[in-house]
Amino acid sequence: MPRWPVECRGCQAGRSFFNVDHRGHVSKCVEFRAPEDRAGDFLQDAPSAVVPRLRDIQASNTCRACWYGSRGEVEGLYTLRGFLGGVTALVRA
Repeated sequence: MPRWPVECRGCQAGRSFFNVDHRGHVSKCVEFRAPEDRAGDFLQDAPSAVVPRLRDIQASNTCRACWYGSRGEVEGLYTLRGFLGGVTALVRA
C-alpha cells in the first residue's frame, strides 16, 4: 500500500472532481445525487458558493465504495510513479 500524504488519503470526490447532473445539481460524486447530498445548483447558486460546500463535503468524506475511471485517473497521480506515468503519457500525446 502506498504511503499517501494525509491530505490525499481516501476519496477525493468534491475536491479533485464533482458531479453536475442535467438539471445543474452539484454533488461530490455521481453515486451521491439525493437532495441531501447536493452541494448546490449551478442554475441558482454562484460557483463561489458551491465550491466551499464541496470542500466541506470532501473533508468529511469516508466513502470507499468505488474506483471510477475519473477517480482512478486523478488519484493515480498522487504517487510519484503515477505522476511520472501521467506526465509521460501527456508528453507522448
